[in-house]
Amino acid sequence: MTRPRPNRRDVLAAAAIAPLVPRAWAGPPKLQSPLPTAHAHNDYEQPSPFHGSFGLGYRSFEVDVFPVDGRLMVAHDQADIREDRTFESMYLAPILARCRAGDDPHRGPCPSGRRLTLLIDIKRNGPTAATLLESALEPLLPWLRRVERGRIVEGPIEVIVSGHRPIENLIARNDRLLFIDGRIRDLDDPPPIELMPLVSASFRPTVGAFGFRRLDETAQARIGELAERARSRGRRLRFWGHMEAPWVWSVLVGHRVDLIGSDVPWALARWLRANDPRCRILSGDATDA
Repeated sequence: MTRPRPNRRDVLAAAAIAPLVPRAWAGPPKLQSPLPTAHAHNDYEQPSPFHGSFGLGYRSFEVDVFPVDGRLMVAHDQADIREDRTFESMYLAPILARCRAGDDPHRGPCPSGRRLTLLIDIKRNGPTAATLLESALEPLLPWLRRVERGRIVEGPIEVIVSGHRPIENLIARNDRLLFIDGRIRDLDDPPPIELMPLVSASFRPTVGAFGFRRLDETAQARIGELAERARSRGRRLRFWGHMEAPWVWSVLVGHRVDLIGSDVPWALARWLRANDPRCRILSGDATDA
């Protein structure tokens, strides 16, 4: 699949965040304090998948997967599948290593005890991919937030499936390791919170048209209304497909949208630390190393 050429909005957004992006890749950063609202969109396309964004403070990661011959292959498009890019090697192994390295066996991959979220975007054949995913996650079982006998068992790692979501397969089960990424329509008659803790929406179709350098009042009001509806129903809210630009991020922060995604993790991390009160370092929380 050929990626679309950048349009004027993409060019303006790139210019807006350019001062926030390092000129050269210097390897994974030294571990920084957590950014609870930062979401690493398509994290696997970064120079150092998982490690780079985790070091910046990200605790939410999006990974696209295809089920292929009994394995989950990490790729945005089928043509990008490579033998060495598996979910197990790129994400499961480093997360499991962090879980086992800590002095507290119950704390999980983030020593502060904060939760790590994996948003797994299944690109095809949802039921098969979900079965493979649950099998792959077995080594992480002691740390997984999961459902047993219809009730949530809390844990420091949460796995949510998006894309080709096997909703029917999961909703009928009393025991499972996976949660479901909801859509805006699910806020009208929300499924149980133990099934769908997160709601995601494509930005432009959801909030409407807006200018090149600002979000108009109609778009801002729509974001505020959706954020309030999601909070009132106990759901987290995330948008995808929005511009990578501070004037968009500022509106999302202002309306307390729970997760703000970026394909440019350095830029968003720097901006959030300076502008999102939820990401400012608190006393005793200077590091999550």
